[in-house]
Amino acid sequence: MTINLAHLHGILSTHQLMIVLLGNETKRLLYQVYCISCEVHQEIRLEPKEFLALIA
Repeated sequence: MTINLAHLHGILSTHQLMIVLLGNETKRLLYQVYCISCEVHQEIRLEPKEFLALIA
């Protein structure tokens, strides 16, 4: 399973996620997303405003 921004929006209410900031790459932040419920992880790059919209 690939985790992307649309998928994150869909599973936030039903899955347990852990999101770790790995670094900053030219205005996009690199996160490691762990879905504890599905036991999968994926690196994802988000702009700061995308991340803020995700957790709001």
